[in-house]
Amino acid sequence: MKVHNLVLVLVGLAGPLSAQPDLARPGAAQPDRRTAIKRLYLANDDHTDYMWTANEARYDSAYVRMLDYYMGQIEASRHNPDDFQTRWNCDGSYWLRTYQKYRSPAQFDRLIGMIRSGHVSSPLNSVVSTYGGQPTEAVLRGMFYAGRLERTYSRGSAPLRFPMAVAMEDQTLPLGLASLWAGSGARYSWKGVCNCATRIGHKLRVRRHPLYRYTGLDGRGVLMKWYNIPGENTGLGGYAETRQQNKATDLIASLTKTVDDLTTLCDTASAYPYNVAGAFGYGWDDLDTYNAPAFGTVARQTTNPTRRVRASNEIDFFRDVEQTYPNLPAQSVSLGNEWDVYPASLNETTAQVRRATEKLRAAEALATLVSLKNPAFGSDLTSEKEAAWDAYGLYWEHNWTADGPITRSDRADWQIRQKNAIVRYVDTLYNRAVLGLGQQLKAGSADRFFVFNPLNWTRTDVADLAFASPSPVTVIDLTTGREAVSQRIQKNGQSFLRIWAENVPSVGYKVFEIRPGVPTRWPDAATVTGEVIETGSYRLRLRKSGVITELTDLRTGRELARQTDGRWLNDLGTKNLDAGEPVVVENADDTVDRGVSVTLRAVSNDPVPHTVRVTLYRNSGTSTQPRIEIEDSIRANFGDLKTWAFSLNLTNPTTHHGELGAVLTAKKETVVVTMPPAMPATTG
Repeated sequence: MKVHNLVLVLVGLAGPLSAQPDLARPGAAQPDRRTAIKRLYLANDDHTDYMWTANEARYDSAYVRMLDYYMGQIEASRHNPDDFQTRWNCDGSYWLRTYQKYRSPAQFDRLIGMIRSGHVSSPLNSVVSTYGGQPTEAVLRGMFYAGRLERTYSRGSAPLRFPMAVAMEDQTLPLGLASLWAGSGARYSWKGVCNCATRIGHKLRVRRHPLYRYTGLDGRGVLMKWYNIPGENTGLGGYAETRQQNKATDLIASLTKTVDDLTTLCDTASAYPYNVAGAFGYGWDDLDTYNAPAFGTVARQTTNPTRRVRASNEIDFFRDVEQTYPNLPAQSVSLGNEWDVYPASLNETTAQVRRATEKLRAAEALATLVSLKNPAFGSDLTSEKEAAWDAYGLYWEHNWTADGPITRSDRADWQIRQKNAIVRYVDTLYNRAVLGLGQQLKAGSADRFFVFNPLNWTRTDVADLAFASPSPVTVIDLTTGREAVSQRIQKNGQSFLRIWAENVPSVGYKVFEIRPGVPTRWPDAATVTGEVIETGSYRLRLRKSGVITELTDLRTGRELARQTDGRWLNDLGTKNLDAGEPVVVENADDTVDRGVSVTLRAVSNDPVPHTVRVTLYRNSGTSTQPRIEIEDSIRANFGDLKTWAFSLNLTNPTTHHGELGAVLTAKKETVVVTMPPAMPATTG
């Protein structure tokens, strides 16, 4: 699995390719496709396998040297007819980020000028990434650098735009990514795959649409080029489409063969009813690629009265397709995940990134409130913030297998450094914002604290305050003047004061005051008898193994748990339901109130060491839905496959699952596609 690059093929005579009248509108009289002029686009690039083919230092150096080389070649070819001029395609904005870091402002301005002129292109995404396992916000923040360039370098009627985004090499594609890209300004994408380390290789030869509108559930999306792949991952459909062999020795012959393949594709009306075609990417798994003249030479040599061939920046291909075929089919399906789950191989490290992403919402909302009175707040954190945005773009880089020149330990260390950059910025911003808002609030004669709600609806929920004093206290809601329900708890060896905070406003806060005195004795949020925990809404049995074998909705009398295929609810694959320590109530001191929540804990080694905590919370009126919180943690590494089953008492259920940028109904789609004639595949 390795490097792939973005390359577009346009057909070209002097001047840019334009839509031809013979292809203009669906329904218009069409000439014989075999005699119509074909417009073909060849795009050059160097696929980036960051921290796989080489380490950071070598890749950063390669980025800079290649951009210097191709800009020189662009200037040297400026007097050629437009179709035959040198163009270069970066496969991630981190190329630009690195060049800006190591070159002078004047040199970077030169690069920006070539992006404006269409001789250099870059997508919004930072590097080639695995997307399915990312939080939605991580995807968006990974594109912040490109967005900053757009804002910085746009000038009135001359905006700077990056209209592409790509997800390369991985065979799968989440549905919601289309909406995230479109919402961030992307209009185009192309996908070339590895056809390796996959269980769906046979499906890659029979995809339904080679050109289509990749459309999210909100109706927004991008124009996608994704060709069937007949065999190797070099050639059409692969991630190095212009490269006929992994180790091509005759570049001119290889590119000429690519032009012939595109011509054949356009002549296959049943599978590809278009006279515009493109082949993108050359670099494959190479660290660097220096082959500028060949693309212009082949474009010139293969252009004839029946086809125009262009050295492409990829965007020109999409604009041609967009103009010529405005009514392409749309597709709104999830194409699954394979490599997307690789980030789980560093489970806790990835979990820390995900938790930091959630925390960042609160940190930024708090910082916004503080900034209303202190406009300079956080201005000294610019470098830490930009490092975090870089890390969001890099953390999900696609080569998680670390089976190349970079060792797994080095790759893991690099991932941890990206995680640290994210967590460091989030924690710093959060802690300073909490302190800043606290300093802006009115002090009282007793200790006060605020509970902040970063979400866009009014909430009633639990809130924990680190609080070491053993003295009895009451907590007063200063908005209502009433006592809040509270209790003492221990988490990870630290003492907390837990309260039930009611009706905290959207993106706002409530202030509470801690006063000396014995708190009201509230009814326990739940009662416990052995392994059974019960509220007015639910009764649940947690076995020693951490498996839940009973979950009854007491409001309806319905049993919600049922064994399916030998597995129960919250079942990690245990062989013995009673394997483990006795189930206990956490914070079980009878002198301590449990009016906010009650937690049962199970600790087991079957099938691997793990801990399960089930918490039931206070149900405060009809405005709050009763909830059950299950916290599962595995405490040891393992080498085989483990899955948690959640077997529910449902017949013919409709299953929904959260995916990147979408909540989907799980069902299969049957695809029947007419196969084009097989193109001979060459291997190196």
